[in-house]
Amino acid sequence: MQGYSLEKINKAIKKYAKKNENYAQLLASYQELLEIHFQYLEHIDVPFNLEEETIKEYLRQGHYLLADELLNLDFLKVRELMFKIARVLLNNESNLSQKLELLESLPELQAENLSQLLNRKGGNTPENVENYLRENSVQDKCNIESELISNIIFTALSPFYMSYAGKAAEITDFSLWSKGFCPVCGQKPMMAMLRKDNNARILECWLCHTQWNFSRLECPYCNNKDYYKMGYFFVNDEKSRRINVCEHCKSYIKTISLKEIEGNVILDVENLCTMHLDSAAQEKGYRPGQDLSLLN
Repeated sequence: MQGYSLEKINKAIKKYAKKNENYAQLLASYQELLEIHFQYLEHIDVPFNLEEETIKEYLRQGHYLLADELLNLDFLKVRELMFKIARVLLNNESNLSQKLELLESLPELQAENLSQLLNRKGGNTPENVENYLRENSVQDKCNIESELISNIIFTALSPFYMSYAGKAAEITDFSLWSKGFCPVCGQKPMMAMLRKDNNARILECWLCHTQWNFSRLECPYCNNKDYYKMGYFFVNDEKSRRINVCEHCKSYIKTISLKEIEGNVILDVENLCTMHLDSAAQEKGYRPGQDLSLLN
C-alpha cells in the first residue's frame, strides 16, 4: 500500500468488486477504513532520527529499525482514530451505540494506559495485546471479543507506522535485509509476490506495509530452508495466485505472480479478495503465518 494514492487503491477496489460480487460488502468496509487512514496520514508526522549509515548497520546485523526504540506516538490521536475505526468494524453489531460507549470508557483504552500497553516489552504484537486484554477481562466489560479490540488498536496504529516506514524508505531500499520479518517494525509478512522480471519474491509487512526481498527457498515464519519441506498449490487452476506452505511449521503465505497479472497489484486488496485461498489452505491443515484482519 506504500506509495499508492487513495485514488489508485479505490480504482483497484472497484475492479475487484466488479469481478467478484462476493467481496463487494467486505471491500466497501475496507474502503471506509482506507479513507479514514488517508485522512490521518496527511496529518501524521512521526519523528525519524536514524542516519543512513546507522540504518545500514542495523540491517546488516539483522536488527529491524524499531528494535531498540519505541515509536513516538500521539496516543490521543491513536485513541481518536481507534473509535472511528471501531464504528466501521462494529457496524453490523447489535447495540452498536452501547458497545461503542462501553469500549470508549474502558480504562485499558485510555490514552495513558494505551501508552503503557504498547510501550512495554513485546507490546506491539497482536498476540501480546490480546493476552493483555484477556488477562484484564476486557471482553466481559464491553461484550466485544479481545481479538476484534486488538484489530481495532492495530488498525489505528498502522498509519503511524506507515509514516515512519515511508521516511525510512526514502533513505534505503532494504536490499541489505534478508530476514523473514519486517526490517522497519519487526512484524510478520502479510503476503508475498513474485516479480515480473526475475521472479524474485517480495514480502510485505501487515502493519507498516514495507516491502523487501526474501529467498524463495525459505519459510519467512520459521526459517525452514529444507526444500523438501516446502511447497505450493493452486486453487481452481488460478496460476496467478498460489499458496506457499511449510511442512515444518504448517504455516502458509499467499503469493501473487506478477507475470500473470496486468496492471498494479496492491497486496492489501489482494489479501481481502483471496480469502478462498485461506479457506483452501486451512482445510488442508495449514495456518496463516500472519493472522487475517480486515485492514492489515
